[in-house]
Amino acid sequence: MNKVCAASLRNWADSYDLPDIHKSESGRMVGFPRDRAKLINLEELVLVSSGVAELPEEIGDLQNLTKLWLHDNRLSNLPQSIGRLHHLTVLSLGENYIQTLPEGIGGVYRLEKLWLQSNGLMELPAEIGNLGHLKKLWLYSNALENLPGEIGNLKSLLVLDIGKNRLRVLPDQIGNLSNLEKLSIADNMLCTLPDTFEKLTNITKLWAHNNGFEELPKVIGKMHHLSKIYFYQNRLAALPEEIGLLSHLTTLNVSKNRLVSLPDSIGALSSLGVLHLGNNALTQLPESIVNLQRLQYLDLSGNPSLVLSRTQKAWIEALISNGCKVKL
Repeated sequence: MNKVCAASLRNWADSYDLPDIHKSESGRMVGFPRDRAKLINLEELVLVSSGVAELPEEIGDLQNLTKLWLHDNRLSNLPQSIGRLHHLTVLSLGENYIQTLPEGIGGVYRLEKLWLQSNGLMELPAEIGNLGHLKKLWLYSNALENLPGEIGNLKSLLVLDIGKNRLRVLPDQIGNLSNLEKLSIADNMLCTLPDTFEKLTNITKLWAHNNGFEELPKVIGKMHHLSKIYFYQNRLAALPEEIGLLSHLTTLNVSKNRLVSLPDSIGALSSLGVLHLGNNALTQLPESIVNLQRLQYLDLSGNPSLVLSRTQKAWIEALISNGCKVKL
């Protein structure tokens, strides 16, 4: 870093009255260093809630930076030079006003964690697919209407949160995210899932509530590691028999749908501890449901036409005596 670049960075920091780097009460180093040697060796930059509205092009000269925390500021864009931060592994940009990302974002190829939630993002550049080391990506609460197919290149991804956007479809390439463990597609306008979804066999938690799904896709039965499913507040009229294949499922929330009945296979969910069936149109339950002996919470409320058999009533009484919370 030359003296001109260092001086430009100092002037930028002074324009926002950013404090010099110091140890906070929590023991974390925060602020922006003015000393050129410290700038050259800087590995972590914490400027959270600092009123920053723009970053200078010279930010890309902080070549040793590995962590950059910029959430809760006033940023509306990023400089292309962000792509020169080749050692960056953590980038936090949530709660800003960013509508687009520069193509240069693809240059931060060592990135492992990227926070972009609560911005105004309307699209993602294809270069997002260059982040092959990315493990966690938070994109919730934006204005995304689609995802680029290149998102399927993020094969190291373990966590993906694209909830609370404007998505109507997901790209087929999402099926390439074979290592994905946690996925949120909640609060969108999705009605179907691509057939390639069946490849996501390592998912353990799936949030898909508040969409327009009319059926739970049969491919769900191939996602054998699922432990928690949230599909409440959709338009589900039925659940597929394949749901009974999810032997590790501990939580199933399908409340606020249009369910009239349940498949017999629901009784095979031997690990189930939490079952939300409230506010549907259930008239009866399959007798196999009494096989669910590990329930700790059962919600059947809001089903005014539901008639329970004598065996099911006895089952519920037994659950209650064992400490299960039941809502009828």
